[in-house]
Amino acid sequence: MKKTHILVAEDDEHIRNGLTDALESEGYSVTAVANGRRALEAFQRQPCDLVLLDIMMPGKSGMELLSEIIYGYPDTGVIMLTGVTDTDTAAKAMREGALDYMTKPFDLDELTARIERALARRALLLENREYQQSLERMVTERTEQRDSDVTALNRLFQEHLHQQIQKSLEAANGYR
Repeated sequence: MKKTHILVAEDDEHIRNGLTDALESEGYSVTAVANGRRALEAFQRQPCDLVLLDIMMPGKSGMELLSEIIYGYPDTGVIMLTGVTDTDTAAKAMREGALDYMTKPFDLDELTARIERALARRALLLENREYQQSLERMVTERTEQRDSDVTALNRLFQEHLHQQIQKSLEAANGYR
């Protein structure tokens, strides 16, 4: 079974290293980067299942990167991390597609629990999307089959009608 791959995008080296060590000890495959540009480069090299994304990073902010991740990599879950308690930013991050939002400093057990919930939610979203696509394929196939059946029935009806008209014409010609 494939290991869950997590990208940690955090500019604080101590937090980044601590998260990497903790997540690897939990059995996750981890790539850690210090800024948004490197996070995008890491995505291009190897897409991941989940991103722990710091909101305030030099260069490209976590909020800017969130939009790019959600747009470019919709199968990737995102948990936003921040050192500032700001309910407006948290609400905006959730509206834009983040699965969760945590303020620093955080308890590693709580973070692990939130990662598990986010991965479970992501799995449900992917399963739901696959189910939806399966339903759409089934509807398309059945619609095509119905259209084919209707065309065949129409052809049979036309042939039968043509035969009845022929018989009527022959009968009418026979009475003259």
